[in-house]
Amino acid sequence: GIAVDLTLIDAGSGQPIDMGGPVDDLTPRGFHGYNGISPEAQKNRMMLLGLMASAGFDHYLNEWWHYQLYSPRNYPLLWETAAQTGLMGD
Repeated sequence: GIAVDLTLIDAGSGQPIDMGGPVDDLTPRGFHGYNGISPEAQKNRMMLLGLMASAGFDHYLNEWWHYQLYSPRNYPLLWETAAQTGLMGD
């Protein structure tokens, strides 16, 4: 796939860190630039954005957790029946 939904976790506890709201919060609270969250959550979102951008991923403005490769239409669609990996549904 060319897209991934993810968050950050605390290395010590293994628990998700404060991102200002859950993955898949499709309200304005889920936007990258939303200001109604704590400064710590804003910092965590920017840290994730920096890490993913430096790894070559693009972000979606309305979902802090969603990243994808640039120019996604340049990649062919792949179905499980062709890939035969057992990792995707049909």
